[in-house]
Amino acid sequence: MQVIVRNSNLTVNLSNNDASEIELIGTRYIKEVYNLATKDEKNHQWYTEAYQFCQELAEEYNFPIETIAKMVATLSPIQRWETNQKFAIKCLDVFTSFFPILQEIADKNTPLNELFDMTYFPYVHMFNKQSVKAYQVLFGYETELGQKVEAFYNNIMLNSQYVTVDSLASSIVLGLYNHPSNYKPKDKAYNVMANLYREAAKEIGIEPSHLQAVTWCVCRRLKKSNHGNRVLLTAWSKEPNNIVEFIEIVKGME
Repeated sequence: MQVIVRNSNLTVNLSNNDASEIELIGTRYIKEVYNLATKDEKNHQWYTEAYQFCQELAEEYNFPIETIAKMVATLSPIQRWETNQKFAIKCLDVFTSFFPILQEIADKNTPLNELFDMTYFPYVHMFNKQSVKAYQVLFGYETELGQKVEAFYNNIMLNSQYVTVDSLASSIVLGLYNHPSNYKPKDKAYNVMANLYREAAKEIGIEPSHLQAVTWCVCRRLKKSNHGNRVLLTAWSKEPNNIVEFIEIVKGME
């Protein structure tokens, strides 16, 4: 179970066999970041607003809200929420414009998987595969979303027990926020980190998805105020070496 650090030879390994130690440190980091939240950040119902955005699009474009939420989630990787929203609207505008052409081609028994080679569709995301997936979602394909995107979709649909563990969320667990995009939890490591948020949320007394959203906003604020180039703990804690302690505990565990 590994968290890969991109552009580095460092791999952080997590093991359920050492869950108590991981939980102790990881949940502490999450709770300490949550305690840095302002009143507005704690009260902000981020996923409720995301749901309302999708609901408005569903009504405007005549799609089920589940389809819209899944399409929005598909276009979310490495994007600010505002950009994610713009991509979603563009995707819908393009799709609805070209839908009659799709239907005509489909009527000629052309395999539908050949319709998404970007012959007819412009990209609506920096990653080509996300563009293709977004169009496939709108067309009703069964599409593999991946752990993070699947969780984000469920959070948008207000399923609060799911936890969207993106790079920033995983960097909080590791005690860092500098260059958070370097961190990518994989497979079972994703589940370990998600469970840390669930445990911390239980201790605080809030829903896991809300805790993730609040700490995500706090971390973004700290990152911006410190120009994204500092260890998270050194921005506000007297224990800057805790990240070393954490990595030593989980390093090498299989």
